Amino acid sequence: MRIDPSMNTAVFLGPSLPRKIAKSIFPANYFPPIKLGDLYKLTASHIQTVVIVDGLFDATTPVWHREILAFINSNKKVIGCSSMGALRAAEMAPYGMRGYGKIFQWYRDGVIDGDDEVSLLHGTEELGYLKISEPMVNLRHNISRAVDQGLLSEYQQSVLINQLGELYFGDRSVNGLLENIDEHGWQSTELTALIKNDFEDIKAIDAENLLEELQRGNLPDREESKGWFQATNKHNAIADIELGYRGTVNENYAVVPNLEILASLRHQWSKYSGMETQASAWQFLRLALDNSSKSDTSSYSEAENYKDHHTQRNPEVLNKLLTNNGLLEEEWINEHRFLFQLYNALEQGAKENAEESDKLQTLIEADSSKYKMLFLDFSRLGKAHSLEASQVSLVTDWARYRGFGPFEYGSANPRVNEESSLEYYHWLITHGPGHFGYYWNPLIAVFRKLQLEDRLSELI
Repeated sequence: MRIDPSMNTAVFLGPSLPRKIAKSIFPANYFPPIKLGDLYKLTASHIQTVVIVDGLFDATTPVWHREILAFINSNKKVIGCSSMGALRAAEMAPYGMRGYGKIFQWYRDGVIDGDDEVSLLHGTEELGYLKISEPMVNLRHNISRAVDQGLLSEYQQSVLINQLGELYFGDRSVNGLLENIDEHGWQSTELTALIKNDFEDIKAIDAENLLEELQRGNLPDREESKGWFQATNKHNAIADIELGYRGTVNENYAVVPNLEILASLRHQWSKYSGMETQASAWQFLRLALDNSSKSDTSSYSEAENYKDHHTQRNPEVLNKLLTNNGLLEEEWINEHRFLFQLYNALEQGAKENAEESDKLQTLIEADSSKYKMLFLDFSRLGKAHSLEASQVSLVTDWARYRGFGPFEYGSANPRVNEESSLEYYHWLITHGPGHFGYYWNPLIAVFRKLQLEDRLSELI
């Protein structure tokens, strides 16, 4: 999958309309029929609008509804028509996907409901998606035309539709329709001419019309969205699966699947395994901060100012950083909000417990080789200090409250002091969040850290 950076629309197209015709109507990035993961791969790219015409199913997992939601939720547009696109658009219209054309309207209004209505057997991309069978929607459309022209009655239409509907989608054809008409004795010269010589491909018509509208700068209307609730935390197994399906654009504008990058990271794990400890600290600090009263709203403005600092220097700097690391702007902003919020909480903690912090800091500096990888570094935020002692206090106070760890580190032990707190912190971080029942995937955690540090290109 390679992207032309001069065009911000992607069209997934197969047998519904020849690509040559489509390109002559509307220049865009054209890809084969969509399948699971294709939309995820484009989520962090510069593509702003995706048009789904055709999609794979049956032997290939089709595009997920969740995948479409994730793309729309990243402030981008998804439009569907003609085939798989029309079906998904009707299903997802209440949640922000836009639909276009007669087939979409049929699905939306309940005239049709099965995915077999738009299904057909066809050749490979190399064979130009040569049609082997005829989609039901095309047969349905032309039978309706015959009724409108007085060549068939509504009763005859119902009989033909029911008979065709009972067939496997790969057995439906124009010749089969003509044979059914002949068997009933309903044939006529005009009807045969309509079916054989003036057969309309409603899937192609819908696709052509949509592309013409897009070329004129017109977008289909969007239904009033019901909104949707993703009842999952952003750091869990489902989020990690989605991250794996996504992609990152390399310097040649090829979309590299994150699964390939993760495989490269696994292969080079000895080089990056040291980052696991810092990623563990990151997660523990996040857990502790989420349950702390030390929260503020200034982190939001600080993160926005930090972003503005990047974009004012060069508007393309941040965009390039995001694209080259497979990140959405919202993800980048949210992580920096967390970092600023964390730093402010740590700074507050250092002021409130100055004496304890000084003692802890002395211990850390006395054996820096042992402890240096256990702490987050805030220097890239323009902060001079990392407040390591406050990181120890925040995590260990949270962990003791939950009863994590051996007794000698617990709050009930009267011998708890700065030295034991530091050892307790070391014990927690090196064991990792997974040891205490929290979801934890070290490979993904290090991958996310490389993304935020603008280092993912090392693996591509």
